[in-house]
Amino acid sequence: MNYQIHNGSRAIHNRSLRSQMPQHGGHKQYVCKAELRLIRGRPLEVSDLQLQEHLEELQEKQEQGLVYVTTVDGHMVDLLTMEVSPSVPESPRPTPALDSAANDKAGGEVIPRFAGDLPPPKDFEMPVAPSAASLEAEVDVLTPEPPGDESSDDQEPEVTPGSQKSGKRKAGR
Repeated sequence: MNYQIHNGSRAIHNRSLRSQMPQHGGHKQYVCKAELRLIRGRPLEVSDLQLQEHLEELQEKQEQGLVYVTTVDGHMVDLLTMEVSPSVPESPRPTPALDSAANDKAGGEVIPRFAGDLPPPKDFEMPVAPSAASLEAEVDVLTPEPPGDESSDDQEPEVTPGSQKSGKRKAGR
């Protein structure tokens, strides 16, 4: 079985352990009798035999919060008992109530007003829907004239200083 050794030098859950240490442990960790360099975010994959060889060193570093060991599929390994932690079950997905007409509010229900809102006047009536005759009446639609009509031909283009180029050129260009 293969294992992965992770650098825990900046892990949040080890902060209290690291703060109690007399000196800073450093972010680069050397494991397996300083043969392998352990970098944050790049776990080292070791065999069962290599793990057993360097078990005491890894236990010391794990107690200090500098390294932790997992299986290849991510389960934590307790180095004292060599037991693999069980997988964490997924939390159940939320099951919202089904949308149906039975859950709808009854028609004509009064909608609550905002705080400080004035009530409508007593003689208030809802607006009346337009009659069918007014909907069928023809309406004149004004269309805008396209740009470039005759009125723009009468104007001369504006001339500003520096907008006209002189016909003289300097020699050598």
